Amino acid sequence: MGKRVKFGDVIEIPTNKGLAYAIYTHRHVDPPVFGPLLRVFAGFHKKRPKDFKEIVANPIRFSKFFPLVQVINRKIFEVVAHEEIPKHLQTFPSFRNNPNTKAKRNDEGWWIWDGKKEWKVGYLSNDQKLYPKHSIVNDTALREMIEGKWGPDDEL
Repeated sequence: MGKRVKFGDVIEIPTNKGLAYAIYTHRHVDPPVFGPLLRVFAGFHKKRPKDFKEIVANPIRFSKFFPLVQVINRKIFEVVAHEEIPKHLQTFPSFRNNPNTKAKRNDEGWWIWDGKKEWKVGYLSNDQKLYPKHSIVNDTALREMIEGKWGPDDEL
């Protein structure tokens, strides 16, 4: 039987630049199921901190749906702490999506999704351009995003 993950678990992500951290804040289960949502923090650490309260109080770099249970069970990433989910991360974030796979952020045809409902907005506002794209990533893609200067504005 695999390890159970809980909301508030802090996930250690080894990268080529050092240790990175994320917190598990939500799980999307309404069809279609997107599963666990990780909120990834900025910064790298040479060694594991003794206390994670300061890390989880910081703003996040980005949010991504991620196959957390499978990655933890395969020991690719590790749960290293459990913290109360900070107030600024308790609300499920809004995501953006465009069925046109070649669409640019300035194109028409965008939709916003809040985890329960989706609505067409056409063109994105400046704030909506910074929403994460509605997608699931694997451990390799997540590491590459963390190691790069990647942010939601880098994703179509």
